[in-house]
Amino acid sequence: MSMPFIIPGFGTRERAITDIIESTALQKTALAHILNAEGEKIQAAIIRPGVTVNNLIAVNDSVQAMIYGITRLELTLEAKLTILPDLSVIDTFLPDLPVAPLIPIVPAQADSADNPSGNNSTDSTISADSAGSTVKEC
Repeated sequence: MSMPFIIPGFGTRERAITDIIESTALQKTALAHILNAEGEKIQAAIIRPGVTVNNLIAVNDSVQAMIYGITRLELTLEAKLTILPDLSVIDTFLPDLPVAPLIPIVPAQADSADNPSGNNSTDSTISADSAGSTVKEC
């Protein structure tokens, strides 16, 4: 992944939100690489000839301290992402619009010219029985 291109100067609110998301993604990628390196450190310590239990405990303590630090950084990244709904562009610039009442849509009735079989589709009804299954009656 390449380094992000940051444009100096004033940007839009949308650009700021995008920058926050991009920087969080880059930081998470970096943390994933660090975790991978810690796993390789453990693997290298295990296969090393002449390794003692005390050496393995020291490596484990080192990895545990790094994972603790990464966990703290993850919490910081999560906090950074929780501010995004507060920065919403739509909520900031658009006033609350009144909700229009819903208008029921009534299907058009088919006449006999549209239905050459002679069966009028409006003659059949669909109802639900007490068990919840749909029953078609003609």
